[in-house]
Amino acid sequence: MKNFYKDWNKILWAGLLFVALSFVSSIVFRPLTFDLTAQKLHTLSQGSKEILRKLPEAVTFKFYYSKTAASKGSEQIRVFNNHYEYTKELLQLFESHSQNKVKLVVVDPRPDTNEEEEAVMSGLKKFQLTDTETYIFGLVAQSSSGTQKVIEFFDPMHAEKLEYEISKLLTSLYQSNKKRLGIISQEELTSGQEWWVSQLFDDLYTTTSIAKDVTEIKDVDIVLLFGAKGLQEKAVKALDQFVVNGGRVFMAVDPRQSWAAQEDSQLSVLVSLLKAWGLSIPENKFAGDLQYAAYGRTSSFMPAQRLLPVFQCQGKCLKEVESPTTASFNQLTFVYPGVIQNEGLSKDLKLQPLVQTSAKGNVYEDTGYGLHSPQTVIERFREGDKPVIIAARLDGNFPAAFSETKVPADRKAGSVVLVADQDFLRNEFAFSREFLGARPANDNVAFLLNNLDALTGSQDLMEIRSRGTVTRPFTTIQKIQLASDQETIGKVSSINASIARFQSELSGLASKANENNLGVIQSEGLRKQKELQQEIARMKRELREVKRAGRERVEQIGSALYFFNVAAVPIFLVIIYFVIQNKHKKLIKQEGGKGYENYDHAKTA
Repeated sequence: MKNFYKDWNKILWAGLLFVALSFVSSIVFRPLTFDLTAQKLHTLSQGSKEILRKLPEAVTFKFYYSKTAASKGSEQIRVFNNHYEYTKELLQLFESHSQNKVKLVVVDPRPDTNEEEEAVMSGLKKFQLTDTETYIFGLVAQSSSGTQKVIEFFDPMHAEKLEYEISKLLTSLYQSNKKRLGIISQEELTSGQEWWVSQLFDDLYTTTSIAKDVTEIKDVDIVLLFGAKGLQEKAVKALDQFVVNGGRVFMAVDPRQSWAAQEDSQLSVLVSLLKAWGLSIPENKFAGDLQYAAYGRTSSFMPAQRLLPVFQCQGKCLKEVESPTTASFNQLTFVYPGVIQNEGLSKDLKLQPLVQTSAKGNVYEDTGYGLHSPQTVIERFREGDKPVIIAARLDGNFPAAFSETKVPADRKAGSVVLVADQDFLRNEFAFSREFLGARPANDNVAFLLNNLDALTGSQDLMEIRSRGTVTRPFTTIQKIQLASDQETIGKVSSINASIARFQSELSGLASKANENNLGVIQSEGLRKQKELQQEIARMKRELREVKRAGRERVEQIGSALYFFNVAAVPIFLVIIYFVIQNKHKKLIKQEGGKGYENYDHAKTA
């Protein structure tokens, strides 16, 4: 029994020592923290550490935040304090991992001071809160050689991309030679509007436009092709020569040119090229998957429902494809994605799927219903037995697709990323507009930039960019809802079929009506109408039962989780108490009750 109390004394003193050391370290050193977030958002990624390791010279971070003004401002401004603390913490991590190459200076730029003037002159945004208070929240990075780059404003809505923005800022300080990016068919995405993703190209690449009738592609490191509309055969031949010579290409082409106008895709101009590689993208055929179909409204007058044409790759969909370009992504959204079919891949090429459906995905045709009648599309859809590829990467020695293409003797391996959808980067699908400007709505932009980085060999920024917004779908609930939706579809189809049969019977009766049997026909019609009403009422009861059962299963899960959250800690403490009591009793029994006697003698002494 004495040993038992000695052990507990040791545990107690060890606990007190740990608390004391933690308190001292929080004062003398950095606070003791543990990063329990799913994507380690409070820990620097390996990519950031590599960028810091490669810094050729010292860098000073001047972090401007109007903390005094924020404390006096409205509630909308005060909430920025949380983002300020997170940003400062991340900048301190950059400083601590830089081996003394990065120095952080935090500045509160008060109105009418030299600090405020320096911040504005550097290019940071300034907002007027009141007649006397201004607000600044940005970063100025300056190298020892005098090069200066800025982040004009830190938006709390972009918190998940903060590490990437800071690392990109560091890279731009010493990156003298940007990769050269040639863009074909850029206007396919602009539609007369500003193409928001193009702003990111300017930060990372030296961009140039390539004509659709070009005869030779040169002076670029990578080619970006969007859409086949208007692309001439000589441009395809130039693209073939570029790839055979070891070029890098990102191709995004639709099975249908416009998701809205339902025009032909004009993919025929690329058939020879794809055929030489051993692939095909069938026109007007799309990849569908009920498991990953988006759930939403097509109009304000319609209820939310499953939308087969909108493919949302997330969770299991992303984990099934092991690729560094999609690592740690949370959601990719494609609208009417096409299908990449393997027709006998060239022996010198290797194909790596990047985005694909589940094993129950399949190919379907859209006959004009589209997003206007989602129920009809789903009713006609049939699940498959193997994944359907939407995006893939090809690596190796590409065979020549045309006789004019010259194959060099010392040829180099090329790479092509092929995506059977060009709409995934349109403003309405890849971005959301807010009062502070446009921001990525999903990982579509990161998917493009990651693959461009991978094609050009840049891995550090790619790794950081992959740490996107954490989205954890309730897969169990999604399965319940999907099963309920599928049962509902069957009931609705039965009801519609019964109504159609009734209308057909009524039409047949009406054609037989004359002066002699009009009363009989009317009576028969009323009888059939009553029978149909009873049948429809029965089916609607079954329909309600299906929906109710699905809803109750979801509510049961919610109740169980609520109970666990409320009762877990008390139950855990009670279990610990009984375990200790049980241990205590066993020790007393082993020593024949001497433990209490010894304890009493010790107290008396």
